[in-house]
Parts: sequence; structure tokens; C-alpha cells
Amino acid sequence: MSKIYEALQRAEAARPNSRLSIVPIPSLPHSPPANAPAEALAPTPEHPLDVGFEREIATMFHPIVSALPDSRGVIMFVAPHANAGTSMVARNFGAYSALSGGYRTLLLDADRDAPQQAARLGLRPGRDIEGVLMDERPLEEAIYPVGNTGLSVATLCYPGTDRLRGSYARTARICETLRSMYELVIVDCPSAGTTPESMMLCSQVDGIVMVVDAKATSQPQARRAKEMIEGGGGKFVGMIFNKRQFYIPNWIYRRL
Repeated sequence: MSKIYEALQRAEAARPNSRLSIVPIPSLPHSPPANAPAEALAPTPEHPLDVGFEREIATMFHPIVSALPDSRGVIMFVAPHANAGTSMVARNFGAYSALSGGYRTLLLDADRDAPQQAARLGLRPGRDIEGVLMDERPLEEAIYPVGNTGLSVATLCYPGTDRLRGSYARTARICETLRSMYELVIVDCPSAGTTPESMMLCSQVDGIVMVVDAKATSQPQARRAKEMIEGGGGKFVGMIFNKRQFYIPNWIYRRL
């Protein structure tokens, strides 16, 4: 087990009344089905949950959601740096919420520079959240259902558009409106401190989950991101330790 994971556990255990759930998951927890075609492994509107991740998402889902007020609200997924797997974790968390948790769920892609959630789910949305708000149109025009799964997806703002960058009041309005429309809103956010949105959202969401890359995130990086988010008014409700390396076969872990 890596030193960063142990250090984060010790730090949180030392905090009085800490409610932070440190949840370790591997990057690819189970092998794909034998002889499965590659296209069958990707998420689709009919089955948005990535093959092999349901079991791991199930272990983290209830501890994180139960830390929210009334077990519902807006959760922001963020990492200390890029390429930590935040988008993958957020998408699968949202898919599990709708498919197995029974929550009316929205997956909000808050990455202005490279939004990918809609495309990953096989959708081609025409409008974004900030665009319909500027045009004073119903927010529903920028929200797209993912098949009949109970999951919907929306993009905050498309690349190359600086319509409302840095608008704290508009960010607060978006969160409040979506909170009234959905039981859970999962926000896939750029890495901490890289955009104004990541910091403005901190104080507007009901809980924050940090995704830590076991292979690439250093203790100082994780600590700085945590301090930055808490300084911006954010409340942590979980930490996901992603891309752990398992040296013992899964069937042995399950018997321990």
C-alpha cells in the first residue's frame, strides 16, 4: 500500500469529528469478459457504467452519499492534478447512482477546455448550461437523458466560450437550480485551482470528493489541493484512491 494513502488515512484519523471517507479503488478492478468485443466494454446510453467498475463504485457510493445533507445534493469530483481519472470516476459514480441507487441523477461536465462526458456516453448535445441561461431559456434545453437509465448529462460550457467565466453569482444559481431538479448532481470538475470554476464551485456544492492517483499524486500535491479547496469553503465527503496496483489476485483479496 502506498505511503500517500497511509499518510492521508493518518491525517484524517487525527482530525476531530472528521467525516471524510477514504475509499481506495483500483484503476481496472476486474478483467473484462473473455472474448468481449472492444465496443461492448465502452459505456453506452443503454448501459453507461463501465464494465468492471460496478463493484468498486458500490463500495464507495453509500459512505459518500450518506455524508450529504439528507443524502442528496451536489457532489463535486476533483483531483490535485490532471489525468488522475476524475472523469471516469465521476461518470461511473453517476451511472451507478441512477442504475443501482435509484437516484434521479445529473452528470454535469464542468471542464470548459475539454468536456468529454456527453461524447463518452454516445450523446451529441447541442447546447450548454451557460448558453441557455444567457438566452433566458429553460435549463432543460441543455440537459440530455442517457437512454432510459435515469441518468442525464449536461455540459457547463463548450470550449472557446468565455461567456460567464468567473461569474460567482451565476455558478451559485446553476447549482441551486440543479439541486431542485435532481436528487444527486455529480460535477466532473477540472483539477483544483486550474480554472475559476473549480474554486467557485467549492463553496456552492454540498460535498467534494478528491480523486488521488496512486501512481502520480504526491503528498504535497494532495495536501495543497485539499487546503486550497477547504480555504475556498469546500467540504470534503470522500477521497478515492485511484489506480492502486494489486499484487495479489482478486480472488485472494475477496477471501481475506
